[in-house]
Amino acid sequence: MEQLTPKVSAVIPSRNRPQIVRRAVQSALSQTCTDLEVVVVIDGPDSITVKVLEQMNDPRVRVIELAESVGASEARNIGALQARGQWIALLDDDDEWMPTKIEKQLVAAEATTSRFALVVCSFILKTETMESVAPRRLPRQGEPISEYLFGSPRNGFQTSGFFCSRDLMLQEPWRRLKGLQDIDWFLRATADPNVQLAIVPEALCVYWTESIDTITSKLGWQTCLEWGQANRYLMTPRAYSSFVAKVCAPRAASQQAATRDKFRLLREILWNGSPTVSSLLMFAAYSVLPYRARRSLANSAATLKKRVNALKPRNDYQGLEQPESQCK
Repeated sequence: MEQLTPKVSAVIPSRNRPQIVRRAVQSALSQTCTDLEVVVVIDGPDSITVKVLEQMNDPRVRVIELAESVGASEARNIGALQARGQWIALLDDDDEWMPTKIEKQLVAAEATTSRFALVVCSFILKTETMESVAPRRLPRQGEPISEYLFGSPRNGFQTSGFFCSRDLMLQEPWRRLKGLQDIDWFLRATADPNVQLAIVPEALCVYWTESIDTITSKLGWQTCLEWGQANRYLMTPRAYSSFVAKVCAPRAASQQAATRDKFRLLREILWNGSPTVSSLLMFAAYSVLPYRARRSLANSAATLKKRVNALKPRNDYQGLEQPESQCK
């Protein structure tokens, strides 16, 4: 019997987290768009996870167990190579999708005119004690994507929201890095003039993270700076200054970097970028204020902005129609 080719392939790298990846796989199988397969790439020998996934007893689930660990980035590349779908939807094993995620992104993808399409969406950021929607705003018309990503603490997209043509994944494979793999791939992909970016503003996936205090503490600030210096060509000068302020400075602060190291980062902002008032303020805040104080100030500023906007005259725009969501 001939096997039907699915339209979408969900690619999930995982290892030694059987119950967590099971939750992710179930969220993929529960999509309103059923024309998909779920490719789980197990990054090294892991018989327990294989058994748990086999017990799900769904023919749409394909398990690829690697003989040795190659890292999540290479596991995604292998998943894309083995995928049968025209479209690739990435999902980290500790995240989840909302039920209409694939349906809505597929509509946006099929509305593009390039064979190299990339669709992103907003997401729900969850910890044990907090839940919020990110990003705070979407890119403005004509705004360089690098300036958008680094220009504000709460801008950016997340790996489990990446939906793209398989051709794009094969042309721009993920690189095996110590960190920042998602930023690296996203900037390289969007730097290609043949890639068409589309954005679904809805929060369509759930990004689970540990206690918010640990988010910036895992990856060394020196590693981030080295990546930025090597990939400065992917950013505008303004974006590079903001990158150092947003990505390197908070890690340096949480890792108790020496004062001379903080001055090194400031020198990088001033000499090798094009600093703005915003990037300098961001650097100062990350270097001096602890996370909870920064968050409190950010929330107060957001509340004030909402109140100001509520006082402004409201304009109603007509004629903006959205295409109907339908998984074909």
